Formats: sequence, C-alpha cells, structure tokens
Amino acid sequence: MSEAWSLELYCIGSPILEFRFYVSEDDVCYVVAKYDYAAQGAQELDLRKNERYLLLDDSKHWWRVQNARSQSGYVPSNYVKKEKPSLFDR
Repeated sequence: MSEAWSLELYCIGSPILEFRFYVSEDDVCYVVAKYDYAAQGAQELDLRKNERYLLLDDSKHWWRVQNARSQSGYVPSNYVKKEKPSLFDR
C-alpha cells in the first residue's frame, strides 16, 4: 500500500501547480529512541526513550526524524536505532 502526498501552489486563490508523489511502505523507515534527549536548539527534536519516530534523513551524524505529532527535527544518530521491519508488517 502507498501513501499519497500532494503539494499545491496557489497564485491569488487559484492553483497554478500541483505535485503528487507516492511513498511505498517499503521505503518508510522508523527508528526507536534508545535514550531521552532534550533538544538544544530550534532545529533539534526532543526524544523519549522507546518512542518510535519516522526517519526522514540519515545521511549524517544527526538524523532528521518526525514524531507522532508531525513535529520534525534533528537528533543525535547514536540516540536512536533503526527498527527492523517484522514479517507481519508487510
């Protein structure tokens, strides 16, 4: 199953451009917090131990994640671990 996302750009009340893209569940990755973490700046996100987060970017030592309230920010990569998908999740 795929999840659809769309973005529309408006010019004086009329849509001028619309993008739609689909994300396969196979492409979605989650991480679980190993420790609590208190954000030190506006670009960071608080972590709560054992909570699950959507992984948005894992290209550096600071990973960008999104919590269940759709808030996103950077967290230290060594404070989270990638969740291994279960066979029952597919």
